[in-house]
Amino acid sequence: MKKISIIAAATALTLSQGVFAKDIDKGTISLSGSTNGGLSFLTTEVDTLDTEFDITTINLESYVRYFVKENIAIGVGYSYDNTNIEYEGGLETEETTLVIEPGVFYNHSIDEDNSILFGAAIGFGTLESSETGSETEELDLSSFTLGASFQHFINDSVALNADAAYVTSTLEEDSSGTEAETSGLVFGVGATFYFSGY
Repeated sequence: MKKISIIAAATALTLSQGVFAKDIDKGTISLSGSTNGGLSFLTTEVDTLDTEFDITTINLESYVRYFVKENIAIGVGYSYDNTNIEYEGGLETEETTLVIEPGVFYNHSIDEDNSILFGAAIGFGTLESSETGSETEELDLSSFTLGASFQHFINDSVALNADAAYVTSTLEEDSSGTEAETSGLVFGVGATFYFSGY
């Protein structure tokens, strides 16, 4: 009797995981957007310097993925970041970063409403820096990202995300060969939209 109960429980668990799992079908396309800074307009006054400057920051990130098999996707991300600082007296500095990130992803279902999307991506891009009265400086950027995104599905097509990733990036100046490396953890929140049947 005990053996039959264990088999029945195991069968019920297996069937319920299949019915209630949040697997993502082959042919599904997802579009993600996230915040890592967003849009801001700041004014800073420094008492000791008797000066004021305005900072404008724009950060846009999006990712498109195509599921080539159930729960396995390939994708490409796009990141645009622009920071502009205007000082009193007309001095202005601007820094713009553009990055393209191809990657591979695996969706691990937790239950019918939640899953974790694991991913690895390699980034390629540029950073342009300019200042009033100086030539624009351009640096090559490369990066590697290993991350996970907890997804809570509010319906079959929309998920809210909480993201965490380890990122390592390298900036290199062509003319001098100077390199700068940065690494660390990045956190963000966002949303993903799923389109099935493709």
